Amino acid sequence: MDRATVDAAVLDYVAKQPDKRGEEVAAAVGFDFAAVRRSLNGFVANSKMYVDGAGRGARFKMVPVSTGAAEAQP
Repeated sequence: MDRATVDAAVLDYVAKQPDKRGEEVAAAVGFDFAAVRRSLNGFVANSKMYVDGAGRGARFKMVPVSTGAAEAQP
């Protein structure tokens, strides 16, 4: 299992199924929790995801993407 494969699976799953705990993401994508946790933490560090809560109850969600509409308004 390479990091890019895990990252892609995790990113896709959280985009479609937000508000899931790390253990739930790992079970759904079929990779071990340690690899999924590294991916989740990397996405949080790079501001692609954010964490709601802390510890075992932490839930991961995607950071909303700006459409640019706010910048286009006068």
